[in-house]
Amino acid sequence: NAIEGKSDQRISAEVMSVLKKMFREGISNPEKISVARWNSDKFAYGSYSHIPP
Repeated sequence: NAIEGKSDQRISAEVMSVLKKMFREGISNPEKISVARWNSDKFAYGSYSHIPP
């Protein structure tokens, strides 16, 4: 997976870049990020969450 192969720092930077484009500079940098690599997790193996409409 293209995202799972990136470092946590790289993912954070890319996400923040998108958020800053959406919300301009009105957001602050996160104190902490948590990256789930579900495709690599033998217990989740590509699972996803879904909230029904």
